[in-house]
Amino acid sequence: MPPTRVARSAGDIVALGAVFTLARFSEAFLLLRAPDLRLATAHVPAILITSETRS
Repeated sequence: MPPTRVARSAGDIVALGAVFTLARFSEAFLLLRAPDLRLATAHVPAILITSETRS
């Protein structure tokens, strides 16, 4: 493969990873806000599971 093709493939993979990372931001914000909401960070996975089953 020519180097430009490899570089494009790598760029595509990085872009795809960035999109998937953006999808996880709400969960990260919940972890950051948990102490403000007086939630133990250990309870965050349970909250995420219950919120996913309700939608």
